Amino acid sequence: MDNKDYFERTFKVNYDCALKYCQQKNWKDARASLEKAGQALLKLVQLTYGPEKERYALKVKSIRELLQEVKKREGESGASVQRSSESSSSQKAAAQSADEKKDDEPKKKIPIEEALARLNELVGLEGVKKEVETIAAELEMKLLREGAGLKGMQTNHHLIFTGSPGTGKTTVARIMADILYSLGVVEKGQLVEVGREDLVAGYVGQTGIKTKKAVDEAMGGILFIDEIYRLAEGGENDFGKEAVGLLLKAVEDCRGEFVVILAGYEDKLNNFFEMNQGLVSRFPNIIHFTDYTPDEMFLIFEGMCKKNEYVLSSGVIPLIKAKFAQMYNNRDENFGNARDVRNVFEKITKKQNLRLYRLKKSGQSLDKNMLMTILPEDFAE
Repeated sequence: MDNKDYFERTFKVNYDCALKYCQQKNWKDARASLEKAGQALLKLVQLTYGPEKERYALKVKSIRELLQEVKKREGESGASVQRSSESSSSQKAAAQSADEKKDDEPKKKIPIEEALARLNELVGLEGVKKEVETIAAELEMKLLREGAGLKGMQTNHHLIFTGSPGTGKTTVARIMADILYSLGVVEKGQLVEVGREDLVAGYVGQTGIKTKKAVDEAMGGILFIDEIYRLAEGGENDFGKEAVGLLLKAVEDCRGEFVVILAGYEDKLNNFFEMNQGLVSRFPNIIHFTDYTPDEMFLIFEGMCKKNEYVLSSGVIPLIKAKFAQMYNNRDENFGNARDVRNVFEKITKKQNLRLYRLKKSGQSLDKNMLMTILPEDFAE
């Protein structure tokens, strides 16, 4: 967790510096800062898993695009740069062609019952499950009323997910995408995940292009914006305000064409909305994701063990439960919920690997049961 925090800070500091250098048209220092930010992101890609890993990978792509533009501004030339540019353009063209072909193929709809079943399989989140089921019921009854010739109420489908990191907001957003698509609220059902780096650029004219691209990709589906309050973190001269204005205009001009889900910490979201009153009335549906309890954290841990074919010895179970209770009782704004559970799981399995490696080196043979079993010594702090 410490390494992850370090690289996140390194990325943020260098990215912010790059934005300032771009505003000053200091392309040389902007390039250097972007390269450092990109290196930090690559480390984060290596340290994370699942949706979080994908999010960092998307940021890497965004940084590379910005870096390419800065290099052009800096006036770099030469055969190697030209070949790189041509190769990049060729790859982008091929990717665009593949994406267009993929877009032509409609996404398969799944029954509402299946989507809700996937939701109910998640650990905890009882309040979230009730809210999502209520939304699904409202939408389904609207369809039935219209089918019977009755008036169907016009509803606003945009959502706000509040809660700490690692509470399943992205996972639930994907399930919501399936529900909204299945009930005909959106035409395609894709989920487009973006953050500040995907919307805000460091030089004039580019924020509009990036934001419009994200909105265009989300048309017919869902635009999921994590930590949207980061759009306001750059100060008065930052282009984040431009991105907010463009998003607000898209929500207003393209009613019924796509759905937006905003996510992040509750307090930070409230402060953000106080500064952006135009967004408040357009996002009436708020779902709160509570922190996982120690028992729920242990259930998540058990699920990771089962998925990766590990078993817990009776002696290690109370140690792990006590660890999660300690983490929960001492939690602060950096509490990572399921992400912290993943970190504990990885540390334990690494220690088990080292223990077994030393046993093997000492001449002891290892059987399947030994390879699977986690012992109390694997937990040692």
